[in-house]
Amino acid sequence: MNAQEHRSLKQLPLARLIPHPDNPRKDLGDLSELAESIRTVGILQNLTVTPAELVEGVEIPDDDGQYYVVVIGHRRLEAAKLAGLETVPCADVTMDRKEQLSTMLLENMQRSDLTPYEQAMGFQQMQMLGCSVEEIADKSGFSQTTVRRRLKMAELSHKTLEKVCRDESRQISLADFDKIAEIENLELRNKLLEKIGTFSFQQAAVQAKREDTALKNWPDARAWLREKGAKEITRQQSWGRDYTEFRPGGRWMGGIDVSKLGKDGNKLPADTHCKDVALFYVWDCPWLSLYVAENPSGKTKKPREVLDREKLARETKKTIKEISALHYELRKAFVDQLTVTKANKEFVLLGAVYIALYRAHGYSGVHCKAVTEALGLESYESKTGPIIQGIGKLVDPFHTKDLAGAIYALYNDGPENWFAKYMETPGILPDFDNGNHNTDLMILYQWLMSLGYQCSEEETAMMDGTHAVYHVGDKK
Repeated sequence: MNAQEHRSLKQLPLARLIPHPDNPRKDLGDLSELAESIRTVGILQNLTVTPAELVEGVEIPDDDGQYYVVVIGHRRLEAAKLAGLETVPCADVTMDRKEQLSTMLLENMQRSDLTPYEQAMGFQQMQMLGCSVEEIADKSGFSQTTVRRRLKMAELSHKTLEKVCRDESRQISLADFDKIAEIENLELRNKLLEKIGTFSFQQAAVQAKREDTALKNWPDARAWLREKGAKEITRQQSWGRDYTEFRPGGRWMGGIDVSKLGKDGNKLPADTHCKDVALFYVWDCPWLSLYVAENPSGKTKKPREVLDREKLARETKKTIKEISALHYELRKAFVDQLTVTKANKEFVLLGAVYIALYRAHGYSGVHCKAVTEALGLESYESKTGPIIQGIGKLVDPFHTKDLAGAIYALYNDGPENWFAKYMETPGILPDFDNGNHNTDLMILYQWLMSLGYQCSEEETAMMDGTHAVYHVGDKK
């Protein structure tokens, strides 16, 4: 029978009322104003309760009294206590567990705008009671798409989800949760959740997407490795003296991005290059690195310390290439999604001013002197900082159409756009040169940040020279 057929109104003592343990609204907020109103005019709307023996997980005092659990009116209950009331008007309704939860969820959503976290927990409880997505949407008034999104959120670590949703320092949007939902691997989703609302989230989302795709492609790569009889080794072992990079056809191939197998030239070595070769591999998602035993004959043409240093230089270069490719994806995605408006159009045009003045200052024999003087610089050899400051002084508001993509193209940005030097010299460890050798990239970041781009912690470290990848030689 419907719960509404078992309803009666009565004044009940506050001492006989128990909050529902599964109330989806965990934070009742500031009750002082409501308590003052109740103290002045009383409770104008009754609470809805159900007999305590019908509610799971409630501890009922061991006496002869009848206790009730509040289904609707938790704020009024606590405010009434603050106001000093002894009894409150209640509608006593017989409800089963499914009706209790759906009633609480619906009431809270209509009156108090539950947080996405609380919605997710409530929807999950209803689903566990047997409600379909269609039923939850019908009862709550939310679209089926929203219900599915919240249920996807509920699959995440509840502890982490509650922590990040209650952290007021994080700038979280529902679009961020949609990005997390795109990741199929639950472990990766929970790892990405920890970064939500931080400057590092966008980079972490791109990386998680790559790793998620790589994990889906991994079975094919693993089957290929088994067919070749390849044996797995650890990353630490690959850094030792027993292994060196596999060079099919004599060409150094670096790591294989398993997330891009079959795309952009990313493919496994041809069988002709693997014949009679004992392969070893390191799987460090999304990268697969192939190795062979180093100098099995025991003969070396170079001193051991030289070989070790060259190997370390190659490994470091590989790491920098991986990091730089990821940062390029972040920059390009930002420009691709950028909408030029009246408010930001002068900052869009600023990108062209930056790069045009810098290159004229550095490379144009006709205009170099005039530009240098206009920037307030004394010579052509000025460093990045003064150039940027000088350009900034010349910028006035401009009117322009949407040229963000075209202006971005002026920077020739790409996956191999980095701040490291000595990247092509065998045995010389990549180093940071104060950004002066790649002023284009420094100015590019300056422009993007003026448009709202937020650098991740790793991008900042690569830009200011504090990233550990620049200091591998210090550990030797």
